[in-house]
Amino acid sequence: MATYYVDNINGTDDNDGLSIKHPYKTVQKFTFAARNPGDICYVRAGQKIVMDTDTNVTSDGSKDLPIQIIGCQGGTDPSGDDDPWGDGIDTRTIIDGEGANDPLSISFDNFWVIKNLAFENAGTGGVMKVNQSVGIFFDNCVFRNNTAEGAEGVYISYSSVKFTNCQFYNNEDSCIQNRGIIVLKDCTFNAGAINGERAIKNDWGTVQIIDSNFGQTTQFANEDLYCYHSGSRFLCRNCNFTGSFTFLRTNFIQSIGSEDHNGVYGANEFHAGNGTVIKSNDELRPGGSPYSAKLDASSAYLGSNEPLHLTYNSLMTGDFKVWVSNTNPSLIPRESPSVGMVTITVYMKADGWTKDLPEEDELYLEATYYDEIDSAHRGTVVSTEQLTNDWTAFNINCDPMRDGFIYISLVLKKNDTGSGVIYVDPKPEIISRF
Repeated sequence: MATYYVDNINGTDDNDGLSIKHPYKTVQKFTFAARNPGDICYVRAGQKIVMDTDTNVTSDGSKDLPIQIIGCQGGTDPSGDDDPWGDGIDTRTIIDGEGANDPLSISFDNFWVIKNLAFENAGTGGVMKVNQSVGIFFDNCVFRNNTAEGAEGVYISYSSVKFTNCQFYNNEDSCIQNRGIIVLKDCTFNAGAINGERAIKNDWGTVQIIDSNFGQTTQFANEDLYCYHSGSRFLCRNCNFTGSFTFLRTNFIQSIGSEDHNGVYGANEFHAGNGTVIKSNDELRPGGSPYSAKLDASSAYLGSNEPLHLTYNSLMTGDFKVWVSNTNPSLIPRESPSVGMVTITVYMKADGWTKDLPEEDELYLEATYYDEIDSAHRGTVVSTEQLTNDWTAFNINCDPMRDGFIYISLVLKKNDTGSGVIYVDPKPEIISRF
């Protein structure tokens, strides 16, 4: 492991870069050469480094010893050693692309940490590209002023990337375009003076966002979050939004889940291309849950091939999971191998419909359960009740043959002009008998 230094004003790339008296001039000098896990490059604060050609990193760090590029910020790092020059300057050094596409690229290189730098002024491809790499971490960085037509902040492809305490603004197209797996925490996204189009375009990856804010200073021209292809998914927690969510494709495999939406405790929402499900107090069943799930059935894309479920994972583990067991103290024990007949009831009601309500094959409960004592095979059963404008009991009856979860999914296939909403009591009633 070695420590290197970059001073754009006083350094030269002919130096060995191993001390503040003999620093490199550019970050490129550090990234072009082969590096070892644990190597660190300190970049002097308050400067501007031009990176007007594609600059690729060429080495791998490791999980425990990443390679790091750290912009110095006057001792702001808790370790107290992130400013070896002792300048006491809190201004991030700028990496200026001067119109180049992808001036910094991490491609097929793993475990890199980049901290306390500002990236700006790239061409159409964006200021940063991460391709087929894992363990990439950005902390306290800024991605801004990428104003060329179609310019992005960061482009991610087939990679795992984490951002903490980062800022994104003044990016003409998307602040982030994702085709990988990314995590964002304590980040801010704003359109900026150029009225950027959106915060995040998710082509077909997974994006987890925690404690972050969107458009609080300047709202985006199009949307905050954009699901572009099938398989794109956002998982948000305690995030504040000012713009919309948009889906280019319509199937439920695209989804945006927002827990504690807009910073409100318990305000949970689920959005898909074929409808939305929102936690609501508008209609409550007497004696039921203190809140309801409100399904908006007005999407033109809702139908038999694109049904709406309560949650994105309903095909695998259901909207409701009920554990049943022959030894479960909440159920009556029995001596036969079967757990016993189980009835599960979920209540629903319609509201605001001006056309016919869904038929029994357009809105129903579907449950899977272990129906054979000596295998992992699951049987399937569906409800037969029809929705009304009053709270209606939808029942599932099954006879599990071994211990395990019963997975119950709500399936809505009905859409017509004039469709209203459906309220669901998310507190099922469970009865075991034999």
